[in-house]
Amino acid sequence: YFSSQQTQINNDSRFTSEVDYANQSGTINLGFMIVEGSEQVYKGGIPLKRGIDYQIDYFSGTVVLSDDVDPNADIKVTFDNHQILSLGELPYIIINL
Repeated sequence: YFSSQQTQINNDSRFTSEVDYANQSGTINLGFMIVEGSEQVYKGGIPLKRGIDYQIDYFSGTVVLSDDVDPNADIKVTFDNHQILSLGELPYIIINL
């Protein structure tokens, strides 16, 4: 938490998950209800560009890497998603090693 005040702690709904997995395809499934524009995709620490290096379907949470991006590379994706009940935002990190 970033505060010691109970009311701020109760209203704080940020979580971070970090997942390591191997993926031989150029498709990464993040889950559903991704907040549009919140994703950041990196290959070896270098940011990739949406529409050039990857495509994303925000509703299904699917990232498809372009043919120029090696799916076996160190890929890191950060994103926010909508909570099902309160429609808030949660930050996530997924790392593909």
